[in-house]
Amino acid sequence: MGVVDMSKTGKRGKSGKIGMVLVLLMPVLGFCEEVKDADSKITAVTVYSDRALVTRLGNIKGVPGTVTAVFSKLPLSIDDRSVRATTSEKGVKIIGIETKQKISEKAIHGRLAQLDDQMQAIQDDVRVLQDTLDVLKSKEAFLESLKAAKADKSSKEMMAQPATGIKDWTDMMTFVETGLKDIQKERRQTNIAARDLQKKLHVLEYERQNLTSGRTEQFKEVRVTMELPANGKADLHLQYVIPGASWSPLYDARVLSTEGKVELVYYGTVSQRTGEDWNEVEVVLSTAKPAIGGQLASLSPWFLTVQEYVQKMKEQASRSYGHAQQKGERMMAQQQMVQFAKAQEAQEAQEMAKSAEEEGKGLGDDLVVADTETSTTSVFFTVKKKETIPSDGQPHKTAIAVENFPATFEYDASPVLSPYAYLKAKLKNGDRPLLAGTMNVFFDQDFAGNSWIKNTQSGESFDAYFGVDEGVKVERRLEKKDAGADRSLLGGGKTFRTTYVYKLSAQNFKKVPVTFNMKDRLPVSQHQDVKVENVRIEPEPTDRTAKGLVRWTVELKPQEKRVFTVEYTIEHPVDKNIVTGLGE
Repeated sequence: MGVVDMSKTGKRGKSGKIGMVLVLLMPVLGFCEEVKDADSKITAVTVYSDRALVTRLGNIKGVPGTVTAVFSKLPLSIDDRSVRATTSEKGVKIIGIETKQKISEKAIHGRLAQLDDQMQAIQDDVRVLQDTLDVLKSKEAFLESLKAAKADKSSKEMMAQPATGIKDWTDMMTFVETGLKDIQKERRQTNIAARDLQKKLHVLEYERQNLTSGRTEQFKEVRVTMELPANGKADLHLQYVIPGASWSPLYDARVLSTEGKVELVYYGTVSQRTGEDWNEVEVVLSTAKPAIGGQLASLSPWFLTVQEYVQKMKEQASRSYGHAQQKGERMMAQQQMVQFAKAQEAQEAQEMAKSAEEEGKGLGDDLVVADTETSTTSVFFTVKKKETIPSDGQPHKTAIAVENFPATFEYDASPVLSPYAYLKAKLKNGDRPLLAGTMNVFFDQDFAGNSWIKNTQSGESFDAYFGVDEGVKVERRLEKKDAGADRSLLGGGKTFRTTYVYKLSAQNFKKVPVTFNMKDRLPVSQHQDVKVENVRIEPEPTDRTAKGLVRWTVELKPQEKRVFTVEYTIEHPVDKNIVTGLGE
């Protein structure tokens, strides 16, 4: 290879040096960071009870080396801590993720110009109508003046030439009245047209006001920096958690009377107002509860005190604080206030713990699923078809599963509460847990009403009610009531006694025998001076609880009627004004 003498090349020697510099810089330029729009779309969403996990897919193409993929115009409410990026592409290395809040001008200039043109056109039309009204007003004034002038002239002509004067006057009045009616008709039509134009104008003005009131929009932007392999391609998955989404279970339960089964259709009702439409996405419904948190809170000491002590500390601290204000020595008073606050906080915590113990349920009560995938702590329903759920806050129902359960049917009645017998199916759940939720019930093809299903685990037995069946009649009536007062042998006070006798009945008008549960209650005393005595129940109940609830379970043949008797006496001192809960 020959050697070129650069001193003899003149200007060519200078350009050669520049070329050599560019060649040396090429490796550096090749690894300069490149910024790419991710051009992503939502592909999958996992919905929880109060939020959603959104997955976006972006296809990144660029030169090998460092590339930053930008996911722009994301909702402002996404949880920054939840943002993560993954890829299945070999050779791709994710270097970092950055989330920023951005502000940009709305692209509204074209729409504003369009609105202004539409509003101007309507205003021009309104002015044309106003001109029409002005002309009609002038015509009306002219006809009115003509009528007045002709009336004065006609009176003189009728006196001179009665026949001719009357005819001219009549013709003129007919002409004037016809003209005035035409004017009134045209005025009404013009006013209606003007009113319609004003409505359209108000709509356009409202839209324009909304556009101009917020000339900027805020959003989140996620930048994912990565190193692309030699082919310069990567499928990038971006995930983030966002509030404003939820789902709840809904059931359709249908009695298949000819088969002795119950068909249960399990739905998930999803609603979301996240600011993003979910178009043709894979939907997973999860029973996990992210809002509860993943870690148990630290257990604090439980201090006991009495209300008088707390009040005393509060008064003492208040006096000390006021005294310290005067002297400028507040430290000790503040310490006493802190001690009081801690004592009060301990008392409130004790009351809250007691309330939670009485009202709360276990955190794992809400386990369920269909096409079921069960993790250690929760269950996931994977919806088989892709769903479209707009960000409108409206409920969108998606099918999860269909179950068929063999059923044993019974009738329940509590005539003290309702004069009807209710059909009940005793079922045993299969492999899929059921969440508590509303249930629409059907008897074959007939809608029977609404009911409720409780949390039911796999393999657990549960009851489902299917509304009123008037083929079984029930009744409860007061057969006898005796009341009177007498003087107690001990102490000489008067005691009031009332004896009640109730008759309950059930009759089967169906063509098949049925299992029937009659339920009633006895009064239970909660005061030492109030007694419930001489209790008689016929026949012997199948079950009787300490709280006074009784149940008879019997088989009713077609047309058979059974009668149940409940009798008791309530005794209480006459000076006790009322016995709470006493009713008929």
